[in-house]
Amino acid sequence: MSQSRKCVQCDAAIVGRSDKRYCSDSCRHLANNAVKQQNRHERRILQVNAALRKNRSILKQLSPQGKTTIPRQYLELAALTSAT
Repeated sequence: MSQSRKCVQCDAAIVGRSDKRYCSDSCRHLANNAVKQQNRHERRILQVNAALRKNRSILKQLSPQGKTTIPRQYLELAALTSAT
């Protein structure tokens, strides 16, 4: 009945409660910090993609013909009006 359980983080043997996942507090902290870091990175990617999508929609709205030059004042005004 003795199953050899291993730590999720470092693969060391686990001694103690049957529902333990980590061999020590340091392994638990390392695993949780890695998950948090990944989530933070994914949120940043989503924020950048949202900003790019907003910028593209503003450019398409101001220049439906696809002109390459748009005055800065128009862009700033469009950004302010789309934010509200």
